[in-house]
Amino acid sequence: MVLSEIYIPPKPSHEVEEWLCEDKPLMEEELRKQNYLLANLHQQISVLRDADCNASTLEGQVWRVQTAITALKRRLKVITLSVLNMMFQRDEFLLTMATVAEPTLSLYNSLSNSVPCCEMYEEKQLMAVHCMLRQDIINEKRRIARLCWKLTYEKHTKEVDYEDGMEPTNDWEKSCCLAEVTRRYLINEISKLRTECAVLRAKIEMYSQGKLCSTQF
Repeated sequence: MVLSEIYIPPKPSHEVEEWLCEDKPLMEEELRKQNYLLANLHQQISVLRDADCNASTLEGQVWRVQTAITALKRRLKVITLSVLNMMFQRDEFLLTMATVAEPTLSLYNSLSNSVPCCEMYEEKQLMAVHCMLRQDIINEKRRIARLCWKLTYEKHTKEVDYEDGMEPTNDWEKSCCLAEVTRRYLINEISKLRTECAVLRAKIEMYSQGKLCSTQF
């Protein structure tokens, strides 16, 4: 009998930074989990921003997850470089050129210490730009929604028939015309919603009847 594998959630960022694991497959699995978690957090932040809600808590969590991802990538790069160093050292030993291997190893070590810092800075910059672009998209969606409502209002305003073919000039006449346009629009929307509710109710009844028949047999 084979037991199903138990899912292990991703580690918190502070545990990842202090993690002394040297198993490359295990670290790659943890990196995949952190990336999935980061994508899920971005989706939640987008939903909250679309609903005009505060997402500061999730944004802080995103920063922590991003820090954990950067730390894992740095550790994986160090492990990869160390493997390359060992392979290079073995080849140099076989070729009896050990004197050439030393400066090359120091070059690998310097790259392993400097490159992750640059990558961390670039990732933070890209993440900040990503958040700014998301906020700009949300603002543009709101502006488009306001323009669509304005166009709908003007369209319904032109359809109103004024008495004697004269457009309203007084404020109260304009208010009455606006109220009439709003009333017509709301009546149309209510009619559409009633139709949709009737269709949904019919589907629910058909589903209930079908389920009842299936349980009887």
